[in-house]
Amino acid sequence: MNKVTFELPFHPDEALRGNSRATWQVKNRLKNQLMDSTIVRVRELDWEPMDRISIHYDIHYCGNQIDRDNFVIGCKPIQDALVHEGFVPDDNPNYVADPTTEYTRVKHRSDVKLIVTVSNVSVSK
Repeated sequence: MNKVTFELPFHPDEALRGNSRATWQVKNRLKNQLMDSTIVRVRELDWEPMDRISIHYDIHYCGNQIDRDNFVIGCKPIQDALVHEGFVPDDNPNYVADPTTEYTRVKHRSDVKLIVTVSNVSVSK
């Protein structure tokens, strides 16, 4: 199975999450920053295009756990960056399986990070 892993030293901003009341200008700026950060990380990797992917988010957090559904909504720009870079042709359900999450509590805010694992999954027909 083809698999790549990269790390972001932060979580998607809370303004990108499903329950945010931020303006579209704020959301757009944050979305672009998250996409750019993801693209930089992905370009450092050795990978090949995949037929269908599964994304796993390992959320290292300090304090309260972030609601899973809202967190995944905030990660949408990461998926968009993967499509932009050519991992898969599109981010619809034919190409991207439902993401999975895992929570890891850390003691210090300086240890907060997001580890993203993208795996090639077989296409069932």
